[in-house]
Amino acid sequence: MIETATRSSLPLAAVAALAVLAVLPLFLSDWIVFLIALALAKGAVVLGAVMLLRSALAVFAEEFANHAPHWRAAPSQPRRIA
Repeated sequence: MIETATRSSLPLAAVAALAVLAVLPLFLSDWIVFLIALALAKGAVVLGAVMLLRSALAVFAEEFANHAPHWRAAPSQPRRIA
């Protein structure tokens, strides 16, 4: 039978994952370390945006509706052919 993770094993797993991430760049090439760092950075940005959206601290729909008329391009004027 498979045991599920308990609250006491989660901090241990987090410490182990961080230890692996700290030691892993010593054995990998530079480009894969760059890709891992880029993925972690983008994940942190997305996680922050999700937290802001879920907590209603960032409401993009209202801002877009209020400012969208100012962002659009000016209507083109018909050209007169002489």
